[in-house]
Amino acid sequence: MRPITDKVVPEYIGYYMRMPSFRNEFMAFSTMTTRASLRNEDLLGLKVNLPNLDKQSSIANILREYDYLIENNQKQIKLLEEAAQRLYKEWFIDHHFPGYENVKIVDSIPEGWNIRKLADVADIIMGQSPTSDTFNLNRNGLPFHQGVGSYGNRYVKNKVYTTSYTRIANADSILFSVRAPVGRLNVTKNKIVIGRGLAAFNQKQGYQNYLFYMLKEHYFKDDLIGNGSIFSSITKNELMNQKFIIPDTKTMLAYDNIAKIIDKKIDNLDCQIDLISEARNRLLPKLMSGEIEI
Repeated sequence: MRPITDKVVPEYIGYYMRMPSFRNEFMAFSTMTTRASLRNEDLLGLKVNLPNLDKQSSIANILREYDYLIENNQKQIKLLEEAAQRLYKEWFIDHHFPGYENVKIVDSIPEGWNIRKLADVADIIMGQSPTSDTFNLNRNGLPFHQGVGSYGNRYVKNKVYTTSYTRIANADSILFSVRAPVGRLNVTKNKIVIGRGLAAFNQKQGYQNYLFYMLKEHYFKDDLIGNGSIFSSITKNELMNQKFIIPDTKTMLAYDNIAKIIDKKIDNLDCQIDLISEARNRLLPKLMSGEIEI
């Protein structure tokens, strides 16, 4: 669409089309046909509440402030993650960890470090999907996640729930997509049920923040594992047998303590995003309907 700008403020129309009432009307047309399409005349026949241009601008400006806050928080989250990842690379790839000057290098790795399988450092739960008749949108049971479709930027977004608890991932578990795109990571904020497209990791010593950035460094690109192998899917045995250079416990704990502080800030920012989004979404229809005056 290209708005007729002498009649409407484009941002106003953009926000108007986000309203649940408008989207429900939009969806009503598509469910009347067997094709997943909408005729041009049907779309252009939808009605919008159109106040004068000044009021349109005022409404758009108010809502845009919420989006600016969300965008700012997202930028901060990205910078914090990059800082934690750079520190991981400095310590565990470049081997410039605290006290490295006094540590010998043996077979290309610092003395006291070891090459270990993922199964040696993390507990792994492979997902198993419950039957679809247990799914609901009414928050009955636990949140259900099947794959990357419910991933957020960092944390999964709960939408579908299930009353059948097949495989459980506890709060703060690291989710790993085992089907294409393989290797994409997310984190749980609460207990969830995981389906066949996901696995859940927990570091055996509780160094969960270290584990997240270790996995993020290794599975650096969708479907591409750190050793250069490409997977369209990956089995539990293939996952468990992936090898990593694991530092001594003291260095791992030191990094985990730093990453924990960074990740706490990320969690706080993400919670703010949820609250800001909720406030904006509540305000949107009230402004559009005139229930709240500008």
